[in-house]
Amino acid sequence: MGRSGDIENTEEQGENSNFNFNLKEVLDEALDKLPKTQKALVLLRDYEGHNYNEIAEITGLSESQVKVYIFHNA
Repeated sequence: MGRSGDIENTEEQGENSNFNFNLKEVLDEALDKLPKTQKALVLLRDYEGHNYNEIAEITGLSESQVKVYIFHNA
């Protein structure tokens, strides 16, 4: 037979899984509301971990433009 701690851990994992799923939904909805360019830049920075200089090189924008797009309406 399992220990009661095992059941508690399973319940916590289920709660965390639900939280992560809900958080993903909220983030996806928020990203979908962004203009295409702003969404791409946020994804490059926050999901892929690129810095502003790298994002500028990838997109062909200046580093200043990247910052403006990312922080616009933040």
